Amino acid sequence: MSTSRTHIIKRGDGWAVKKQGATKASRVFSTQDAAIKSAKNMKSASEIVIHRRDGSIRNWIKEK
Repeated sequence: MSTSRTHIIKRGDGWAVKKQGATKASRVFSTQDAAIKSAKNMKSASEIVIHRRDGSIRNWIKEK
């Protein structure tokens, strides 16, 4: 089974939920908390990588 990573990254207009390897974000939220909640509800996300504003990794959540 392959790992499906979803990243929460800062964008100029908010926080993006982006699947690894995708060219575009799935959704963009005004807060990081809202983006994290959305990513946790995605059935395809087995890992969620939460980034800080500077791009460094803040937290790595392994689901299931």
